Amino acid sequence: MVEKKLRVLAYSCNGTGMGHITRTMAISRRIKSLAKAANIDPEIFLLTSSEAVSVAHREKFISFKIPSYHLIKRLLPEFMGEFRNAQNNFEGVAQRVSLSIMEEINPDILILDNNTTGYLKEFMVSDILDRVHTPVFIYRERRSERVTSDFLDYMPKYNVIIAPHPEGTQLIVPTGLEDRLHHVGNIMIRDKSEALDRERVQSTFQMDPDCSNIYVTAGGGGDKKHNGTIAKIIDSIGTDDVMIYVGLGTLHQGQRPAFGERGRVIVHYPIVEMFNGFDGAVSAAGYNSVSELLHLGVPTILYPQKRNVDDQESRVERLNEIGAVIGIDNVNNPDSLKEAFEKIRDPIVAAELRKTAMATVPHNGAWKAAYRILEDIATDSQLKQMRDQYSHKTLGIAS
Repeated sequence: MVEKKLRVLAYSCNGTGMGHITRTMAISRRIKSLAKAANIDPEIFLLTSSEAVSVAHREKFISFKIPSYHLIKRLLPEFMGEFRNAQNNFEGVAQRVSLSIMEEINPDILILDNNTTGYLKEFMVSDILDRVHTPVFIYRERRSERVTSDFLDYMPKYNVIIAPHPEGTQLIVPTGLEDRLHHVGNIMIRDKSEALDRERVQSTFQMDPDCSNIYVTAGGGGDKKHNGTIAKIIDSIGTDDVMIYVGLGTLHQGQRPAFGERGRVIVHYPIVEMFNGFDGAVSAAGYNSVSELLHLGVPTILYPQKRNVDDQESRVERLNEIGAVIGIDNVNNPDSLKEAFEKIRDPIVAAELRKTAMATVPHNGAWKAAYRILEDIATDSQLKQMRDQYSHKTLGIAS
């Protein structure tokens, strides 16, 4: 039961992308709004391994950074064996730091987006989940081989399990936990209503209205092949009547690359706010990019990148089959990329893609996720205050 204060800790990890930290921030933003509607003062903290922790500050959240495997791999490759396995190693130190932060914050709600055991397997050596009123797990679909016995064994420790996918998405859960699993739809940092209008975007980026203005991305920016992938796309589709706007991704490091006269690098956070200004997109099939492009109805060519947990190949295949995107296997074949590009430039095809895309991701599931989480801890009176201020449609609940 919530009195006047509510303490929330959102815990995420990230490697080459931004999916985990973005989902936890998106839900945290809506928890803040709903809590205030019920005269609850929320204190929200972020704990993350992401090298893009600065985005938490932009969203006005206090954040704590723990080391990531990806950073250690890059800086201390000779140390990785010990880092992963030894008892008195760097992982052990990081694990203790992570747990001490959780203990000091002592949250009413703990939201985890990564692995049920914790990024550093903290919950295998601590009972903190048993002491949190509302432990929450964000269960994004994953490759079947990554649904391990440990992953499933620790799932019962979570009161609320949020599936950031539409109803019907198949997820493996232990028997008896089906009622805790809530499919809320795609979760995004911004709603469609928060995006800037086309004229303002085109003015901001000084776009030529007589060109096809195309957004190109290779994901969150942490992939080593990032710049090479972008260059291949520009070489394949860049012509005199096409202007390409490259979103580097928050995790991109090093000098800003140059892509010639037809490719301009743009920087804006969050980039979804600017999607109304583009005539089309060529994008990697990461969770964030797909959700945001479909939600805003941008005609999109989608290609998968190989990831350990996220099955981007299946995502591309599924969305291509229903006509929400034009899917391609990769960007290495310039002929197939050009053929796909001509399709999204066809006004009739583009209109159908736009319609199907927006029907596929019609709303932002962050609101429903936040409300489902608060149902576990708020009073009936407080929940009613939330419903009085926000529509049932926004919250994803029955009238």
